[in-house]
Amino acid sequence: MYDTLNRLQTLTPPTAFSGTGNFGFSYDALSRRTQMTRPNGLKSVYAYDSLSRLLSVLHQSGSTTLDGASYAVDNAGNRTSKTDQLANVTSNYTYDPLYQLTQVTQATTTTENYTYDPVGNRLSSLGVSPYNVNTSNELTSTPSTTYTYDSNGNTQTKVVGTNTTTYAWDFENRMTSVTLPGSGGTVSFKYDPLGRRIYKSSLSGTSVYAYDGNNLVEETNSSGAVVARYEPTQNIDEPLAMLRSGATSYYHADGLGSVTSLSNAAGSIANTYTYDSFGKLTASTGSLVNPFRYTARESDTETGLYYYRARYYDSNAGRFLSEDPWDADPMYDGSNLYLYVENKPNDSIDPFGLYVMNPGVPPPSPALDKFLSCLERKVGNLGGPLPLVVTSTTDSKHQDPGHKAGTSVDVRPPGIPSTKVFCAAGQCGAQWGLKETPGGQSFKYTNGYNDHFQLVPPQHPSPKAPNAIPPGCQPGGCPAQP
Repeated sequence: MYDTLNRLQTLTPPTAFSGTGNFGFSYDALSRRTQMTRPNGLKSVYAYDSLSRLLSVLHQSGSTTLDGASYAVDNAGNRTSKTDQLANVTSNYTYDPLYQLTQVTQATTTTENYTYDPVGNRLSSLGVSPYNVNTSNELTSTPSTTYTYDSNGNTQTKVVGTNTTTYAWDFENRMTSVTLPGSGGTVSFKYDPLGRRIYKSSLSGTSVYAYDGNNLVEETNSSGAVVARYEPTQNIDEPLAMLRSGATSYYHADGLGSVTSLSNAAGSIANTYTYDSFGKLTASTGSLVNPFRYTARESDTETGLYYYRARYYDSNAGRFLSEDPWDADPMYDGSNLYLYVENKPNDSIDPFGLYVMNPGVPPPSPALDKFLSCLERKVGNLGGPLPLVVTSTTDSKHQDPGHKAGTSVDVRPPGIPSTKVFCAAGQCGAQWGLKETPGGQSFKYTNGYNDHFQLVPPQHPSPKAPNAIPPGCQPGGCPAQP
């Protein structure tokens, strides 16, 4: 059920989920979620600063906090600390001038440390050095591991000592199998025409997947029997409940969207998860089988990889196993096609394995998805390792009519001339664009300015905000840029 502002207000799970009651959602005057209630009696409470940056999400039973996270944020929007309410531990974050994460400390102990080359390749991490990369930005070795690649840039082998893992790919550069060392067997994958993974088979069994849009909602075995059902919100990667073996479990996430705990029908914590900044699982408790982990993506325990839809991610190396299919454009040599969230994992996500998004941003409409695909190809990573960051897409709660209709998108561009970005947008079908600056518009930003693009021109354009797409930047040709 939705309220008069088209905000999700009540969600009733299917009757197969045990327990009674609904999920309830509350909002403030700025349409920011302030509370979510669950059928098992637990609630999540959200708090923000004056710039709408999340300061805390607390999962509570009455007034008792069972799990959650609190954050401090600097003037550029970077999270400078996170307090884990479950473990009562505070992590402090340090960044370089490009806002890449360089260090994590807990009290006087350094728990993570990273260095990078000029295009974002990891050169070292705490206790591991060097990371060696070739001119194609392919990771070739660490002190313990060597890698090889096929001609399309897909990881082909991973060798640790005498153990070799082999990866196979189809003509669309989708991973089709992983052959594990020793007696680990082979893990196989299949995909539907929309690119969604619908099949996984390993020595532990076969899973067949069904979706509601981009979200996984059901898992069956090779005989067609239901193994698990999942109840998500309408957002990308926000699972609410899991029904498995006749029992319902409820998800709790931090401010990044990573699953940090599950509670049972009685409202008690059953499973917990702790990760490092790039998603490596550092601690866990409980015996519930649960696929959703870091940034609520599916963790393939057989391979040690995360499934990020278009690509697979290695949290140990902090990078994808294959190139970004949207950035593979020969016009833009030198871009790092393996980079994960511009090395800013504490407040950025990449749910599709294609482009960076701020947590909580709704997924784009199909038309905007096509536009962003084109824009990523055109812009590439010219001038630095940072890709486009999607900050606002299709959103029924947005004040802009274009965002409500799914024809407008806001992005934070990399450090290249804005004329190049706007011209590329025109080539990709945008008919209107403007630069939104802090203080210059009635918007609030967490980091610099946004570029706003519309697939259809505004009905009543403001004379104070003329179209920033240069003349001649239509599909088929782009004038030379300085």
